[in-house]
Amino acid sequence: MKNLVNKTISWIAADGGAHIIVCILVSSIMAILVNVYVGVIFTALLGIVKEVNDMRKGDTLKNSLHDLACDAIGIAIGLFLYFVWHLNL
Repeated sequence: MKNLVNKTISWIAADGGAHIIVCILVSSIMAILVNVYVGVIFTALLGIVKEVNDMRKGDTLKNSLHDLACDAIGIAIGLFLYFVWHLNL
Protein backbone atom coordinates (compact mmCIF):
# COMPACT_ATOMS: atom_id res chain seq x y z
CA MET A 1 0.00 0.00 0.00
CA LYS A 2 2.81 2.38 0.88
CA ASN A 3 4.41 1.70 -2.50
CA LEU A 4 1.16 2.59 -4.29
CA VAL A 5 0.89 5.87 -2.37
CA ASN A 6 4.50 6.76 -3.18
CA LYS A 7 3.98 5.98 -6.88
CA THR A 8 0.81 8.09 -6.97
CA ILE A 9 2.49 11.05 -5.29
CA SER A 10 5.50 10.87 -7.59
CA TRP A 11 3.22 10.62 -10.65
CA ILE A 12 1.26 13.72 -9.65
CA ALA A 13 4.39 15.76 -8.79
CA ALA A 14 4.29 19.50 -8.05
CA ASP A 15 2.96 20.61 -11.44
CA GLY A 16 0.15 18.07 -11.38
CA GLY A 17 -0.77 19.16 -7.89
CA ALA A 18 -1.06 22.74 -9.07
CA HIS A 19 -3.36 21.62 -11.91
CA ILE A 20 -5.53 19.67 -9.47
CA ILE A 21 -5.84 22.58 -7.00
CA VAL A 22 -6.64 25.16 -9.69
CA CYS A 23 -9.26 22.90 -11.26
CA ILE A 24 -10.86 22.18 -7.88
CA LEU A 25 -11.19 25.91 -7.27
CA VAL A 26 -12.33 26.92 -10.75
CA SER A 27 -14.86 24.10 -11.22
CA SER A 28 -16.44 24.49 -7.79
CA ILE A 29 -16.57 28.30 -7.94
CA MET A 30 -18.09 28.26 -11.44
CA ALA A 31 -20.60 25.62 -10.30
CA ILE A 32 -21.63 27.89 -7.43
CA LEU A 33 -21.74 31.10 -9.47
CA VAL A 34 -23.32 29.80 -12.68
CA ASN A 35 -24.13 26.07 -12.67
CA VAL A 36 -22.46 22.68 -12.61
CA TYR A 37 -22.41 22.20 -16.39
CA VAL A 38 -20.74 25.55 -17.00
CA GLY A 39 -18.24 24.78 -14.24
CA VAL A 40 -17.19 21.49 -15.85
CA ILE A 41 -17.11 22.78 -19.43
CA PHE A 42 -15.33 26.04 -18.57
CA THR A 43 -12.68 24.30 -16.46
CA ALA A 44 -12.07 21.58 -19.06
CA LEU A 45 -11.77 24.13 -21.87
CA LEU A 46 -9.43 26.24 -19.75
CA GLY A 47 -7.17 23.23 -19.24
CA ILE A 48 -7.26 22.24 -22.93
CA VAL A 49 -6.44 25.76 -24.11
CA LYS A 50 -3.55 25.96 -21.65
CA GLU A 51 -2.11 22.65 -22.82
CA VAL A 52 -2.47 23.54 -26.51
CA ASN A 53 -0.60 26.76 -25.75
CA ASP A 54 2.08 24.82 -23.84
CA MET A 55 2.52 22.42 -26.77
CA ARG A 56 2.90 25.35 -29.15
CA LYS A 57 5.73 26.52 -26.88
CA GLY A 58 7.47 23.14 -27.13
CA ASP A 59 5.99 21.04 -24.32
CA THR A 60 5.65 17.31 -25.03
CA LEU A 61 2.41 15.45 -25.60
CA LYS A 62 3.21 13.21 -22.63
CA ASN A 63 3.45 16.21 -20.28
CA SER A 64 0.26 17.73 -21.68
CA LEU A 65 -1.68 14.47 -21.28
CA HIS A 66 -0.41 14.21 -17.69
CA ASP A 67 -1.58 17.76 -17.00
CA LEU A 68 -4.98 17.09 -18.58
CA ALA A 69 -5.37 13.96 -16.44
CA CYS A 70 -4.60 16.05 -13.35
CA ASP A 71 -7.14 18.62 -14.58
CA ALA A 72 -9.77 15.87 -14.81
CA ILE A 73 -8.95 14.73 -11.27
CA GLY A 74 -9.31 18.32 -10.04
CA ILE A 75 -12.63 18.77 -11.83
CA ALA A 76 -13.96 15.54 -10.30
CA ILE A 77 -12.87 16.56 -6.80
CA GLY A 78 -14.32 20.05 -7.29
CA LEU A 79 -17.67 18.60 -8.35
CA PHE A 80 -17.65 16.18 -5.45
CA LEU A 81 -17.03 19.04 -3.01
CA TYR A 82 -19.73 21.14 -4.68
CA PHE A 83 -22.31 18.36 -4.36
CA VAL A 84 -21.34 17.58 -0.76
CA TRP A 85 -21.63 21.26 0.12
CA HIS A 86 -24.87 21.68 -1.85
CA LEU A 87 -26.55 18.64 -0.28
CA ASN A 88 -25.74 19.78 3.25
CA LEU A 89 -27.52 23.14 2.91
